[in-house]
Amino acid sequence: MALQDAPSHPSTVNCTWKYFSQPLDHFSPGVTGEAASFQQRYCIYDKYFSGQPDAPVLFYTGNESPVEEYINGTGLMWTLGPKLKGLIVFAEHRYFGESVPKLQGVRNCLAYCTSQQALADHAMLAIHIRATWKVPDAPVIAFGGSYGGMLAAWARIKYPNVFAGSIAASAPLWGYPLLDPPVDGASRSITRAASAEGGAAASCKTNIFNAYPLMFDIGKTKEGLKYISEKFELCKPLETQADLEAFIQYAQAPWFLLAEGDYPFASTYITYAVQSVDVPLPPWAMRVACKHLDRDDLFGVKTLGNPENVTFSLQTGHMEVQVEWDQTSNNKYTMADVDATEIGDLFSGFKEAIGVWYNVTGKLQCFDGSAEVAKATPPSPKKKKAPAPGTDGVCTGEGLKGNAAYWDVICCNENLNLVNTVVQGIGNDMYWPPNVPRNWTMETVVEMSGAYLYGCNEQFAADGLYGVPNTHDPWALWDTTYYGGKDITRTASNIVFSNGLLDPWSHAGVLTNYSDTLTAVVIPFGGHHLDLFFPTDTDPEGAISARIVEESEIRKWIKEATNRNANEL
Repeated sequence: MALQDAPSHPSTVNCTWKYFSQPLDHFSPGVTGEAASFQQRYCIYDKYFSGQPDAPVLFYTGNESPVEEYINGTGLMWTLGPKLKGLIVFAEHRYFGESVPKLQGVRNCLAYCTSQQALADHAMLAIHIRATWKVPDAPVIAFGGSYGGMLAAWARIKYPNVFAGSIAASAPLWGYPLLDPPVDGASRSITRAASAEGGAAASCKTNIFNAYPLMFDIGKTKEGLKYISEKFELCKPLETQADLEAFIQYAQAPWFLLAEGDYPFASTYITYAVQSVDVPLPPWAMRVACKHLDRDDLFGVKTLGNPENVTFSLQTGHMEVQVEWDQTSNNKYTMADVDATEIGDLFSGFKEAIGVWYNVTGKLQCFDGSAEVAKATPPSPKKKKAPAPGTDGVCTGEGLKGNAAYWDVICCNENLNLVNTVVQGIGNDMYWPPNVPRNWTMETVVEMSGAYLYGCNEQFAADGLYGVPNTHDPWALWDTTYYGGKDITRTASNIVFSNGLLDPWSHAGVLTNYSDTLTAVVIPFGGHHLDLFFPTDTDPEGAISARIVEESEIRKWIKEATNRNANEL
């Protein structure tokens, strides 16, 4: 898997692979019976390591994929290794890759798949490595991106005796509902990426926005459905309103992923994770998509009214479409009126734009307008018929398939409900229709986003796997309390939070400095944890500056730890 097109970069070929025995349950080890431990896999590289008191351990807090993905992608650690003469360690998260515990015959075998247990694994492994290398006081610096960034921050917060500091990139720590994040934050960031502010064509976001109500209204007739099906070259023509609504969701989904992967270099990071293909998105993927919608004349479509209040009309030729929140009406135009406009060109350009994602392989013959496209958000388990009772919670299944399959389990176990990605179309972004009622509240949003929790037991029991909770808390009170919520601004130290403003997750991140030791770096033209990647000649200034700040802070943490250790002798 090549994340960046640079074969000389260090990668998994540089690893010495090792395993460390971890208890299945760090907190109540007596309840796990025979399956009391498992082997955690990790990669270690020692060619840069001096072993001197000021030589750190650079420790990646592995997250929800096999650890190879992070070894190949986290260029910042490989770049800092020789500068700091550090020992490089990439730890795999329990239940992923080759670090999956024994499940069959274990009672409540899924109960131990949590961030709390994973953090304890990482802390114990860091202590073990220091002892093995006979450097018991070596400063350990945690690194991570996305959920791994959350883990890196939490590692410093929960285990400051082990981790001297952390680089927490694109970590949506503050996406929990009790922390009151902007619930349409993701949609706002995506819209920024599709605008001149994000480096894309200035007209792109407006043309995207206009296309959706036009699709919806034209698709109210059989002739209109046929028109849309032809313009978008759909494999199966649209036949019903339900088909049309599914297609509009299909036409919305790629923007999230193109914004995440809006890097200045070609990268498979997002395509491999979501599509399981080793084909890269192009450099500045959102800008490439927006080139197909670069029409300052807006394809002849004029907007009247108040789009910010989602009460407006679109006019072109003899057509007029009125929009009132999530519904449209029209002036009884005909398909001949549609043909006389440039709407066909708008739809064709839109098709080419979303093809940057859907047709990344270049082999697509037609578009499957009903296909689901995954986003890196909490899952939506489908209810399945559970097996007959009588198992007493003892797992009989062999496990789940897929690189990130146990992410669903983490979300279910912890009520991981990040609401910053939930809402769209309420007047602040390029989406339509709104996916909440006009009088929506946070309760509305929590109910929507937390609905997946109520299918967790049935989902996993159908595979003979047990241990996820029977009770649910879509407000995520436990995680908010356990990890400190926004109170960390008063209690935590030695963390750099980095976020790219093109990244849909950035609105749930820490974007402001709160002290000399709790630092935020913002990358205006940054996608998902851009700063963690290997540096390139095309990096925007914000990424270069972020890495400078991160290295400077790490050197401070190392000096503080080294001086403290010397004074304690």
